[in-house]
Amino acid sequence: MNLNHWWEVTISTPETVAGSEYEELLVWYLSELGSRGSSAQSYPDRFELRGYLSADTTQAVLEDLRVRVEQQIRESRVSWQLLAETDWDSAWKVYWQPREVGARLLICPAWLSPPPGDRLVIRMDPGVAFGTGEHATTRLCLEALEKLSGLSSFADVGCGSGILTVAALRLGATSGWAVDTDPLAVGATGQNLLLNGLEGHVEVRLGSTDVPGPVAGVISNILAPVIIELAPEYAKLVHPGGWGIFSGLLQGQQDAVVAALGEQGWQWQQTLAEEEWVCLVGVFGSAPS
Repeated sequence: MNLNHWWEVTISTPETVAGSEYEELLVWYLSELGSRGSSAQSYPDRFELRGYLSADTTQAVLEDLRVRVEQQIRESRVSWQLLAETDWDSAWKVYWQPREVGARLLICPAWLSPPPGDRLVIRMDPGVAFGTGEHATTRLCLEALEKLSGLSSFADVGCGSGILTVAALRLGATSGWAVDTDPLAVGATGQNLLLNGLEGHVEVRLGSTDVPGPVAGVISNILAPVIIELAPEYAKLVHPGGWGIFSGLLQGQQDAVVAALGEQGWQWQQTLAEEEWVCLVGVFGSAPS
């Protein structure tokens, strides 16, 4: 594997793609190929999305991406160039700007000053971990967290960059566990907790669901098949009456996830959706008497 270089893939489209279902589709295409981050920029006459793929990604795969995009979106262009790792690290940061999410949250890149206002600021430097708030599933989870009361203790399963862990603490959670099977994610989460002055509230671990429980709630923004596989484990993490937020699933995957978690005792209170993405919000079992 070539660890010193990355493909920077630039997708240029008409400006109407920004904020539409087509933007989410393009982000999904890049994530399918293992993008280690993406950035978007709107111009008066066009919209550009950039993704960063391993240098091991073949020209044939990139060409297939070009064909798919140009068939889906008229007047679009896909190009790519090989960047040294140091250039990649700085390139995508240029295009990531502060973003308001929900009614109370503001995600701000660590290298920028947050705009004035009374929103709760989540400072982030995700490195190569998933989670900047640019993807619909992350935003849906943040909006779901914002609507909960009594967050108390929690487990963030598949913590990625740690954005949901930081948000939970900003919104009033007192303690938690953040776990991921990717060492890069574990490192990023620890760094972002430190960046936000919250490192003493959460234990970050390499792993899956092996954390002491029960906790008041669980967040898991991963992939539908993994959520289904871990369904019995989530039931061990949360006390009766505890809350759960599950995302990373497409609308066509919702029924299978609902069934798998429902068999373990989850009852659903709300379904949030953005374009083709879904976030499930529920309660485990019944509240204690």
